[in-house]
Amino acid sequence: MSIKGKKFTDDGVVAEIENEILKENLAIALETLSEREQDVIVLYYYHEIPLRDIAIKMGITYTNAKFIKHNAIAKLRIAMRRGV
Repeated sequence: MSIKGKKFTDDGVVAEIENEILKENLAIALETLSEREQDVIVLYYYHEIPLRDIAIKMGITYTNAKFIKHNAIAKLRIAMRRGV
């Protein structure tokens, strides 16, 4: 199969679709988090900012940033398992 000059295998197309669905579900799951939790997750994983720098930027302790990240990940796992 080819789309706009790119060739895809059936497995590759399926994997790409599954990846897009996962991203959409994760975006929905992120919305279930508090604003502070969202900030920590986005800054840490998307912008790749170290947790210590996030803590400084947010005016919280490193330990608190670590705690927020840990709890947010736990909430995201539950939301993703439930199918958001």
